Amino acid sequence: MSSSSNFIGLIIVGILLASALAVILSTIWVYKDAKAKGLPAGLWALLVVGSGGFLGLILYILIARKQNNVICGHCNKQTSEGVFCSRCGNQLSQADLSNGPSKTKAGHGLLIACIPCFAVVLILYAVMMISIFFPSGGFMYSYTSGQYQYSFSDNATGKGISQKSSGNYWQMSFKEATAGYTFSNYYAAKASPSSIEVSVNYSNTVHFIVSQGNTKIDEMLTDGDYEFDMSDFTTGRINIKIINIHDGTNYSGSVTINP
Repeated sequence: MSSSSNFIGLIIVGILLASALAVILSTIWVYKDAKAKGLPAGLWALLVVGSGGFLGLILYILIARKQNNVICGHCNKQTSEGVFCSRCGNQLSQADLSNGPSKTKAGHGLLIACIPCFAVVLILYAVMMISIFFPSGGFMYSYTSGQYQYSFSDNATGKGISQKSSGNYWQMSFKEATAGYTFSNYYAAKASPSSIEVSVNYSNTVHFIVSQGNTKIDEMLTDGDYEFDMSDFTTGRINIKIINIHDGTNYSGSVTINP
């Protein structure tokens, strides 16, 4: 696994752990607070869990916590404030309306602890998006997939697709793919590159294209190792494509840019 993939993987693990902790803390707090107020604690707790914590917590604070409950003098049960008891139907007296349920602390420390957990989730998610779409240099982060999928450029399909990249190195492969399937990536050059090395392990032909504005390398490659001069390329984004020309199986290859 590449260092960029490891970095993204660690961020994802951090997001999952912080999210799980936030859901646990917010669920416990909502359950205790709802129970103290005579609200359906289990239902609200389930809503918090089902919504991933944040949305259910906000709904509970904005809606449920504003409900005022009192104790009916006829059935001695908690009911929402109003004219009649929702349990027995008895008309509530003024004394009933001033007789609220006993105040039980729900542990506001749990609620306070949720805030940094949610903040960590948002920060880590932002860092992950920046790392994926705005790399500081080298190849952008790639993914691994073993399922059929469409190429972004040609609607061709491939199976057993794998990609990983780190710094100036990009590796890719497929188990099988139709003609036109395209691996596409870009290299963020912080300095002018000197050359690009390409390794192809494949019995068929691939179309190798490197472009930056009007500067281009355009070659048909078969099994073997190649090196091309990049002295005409400058700093900035360099686009690279490897296009499968014929239906084929068991392709593997790599691209290395030399600074």
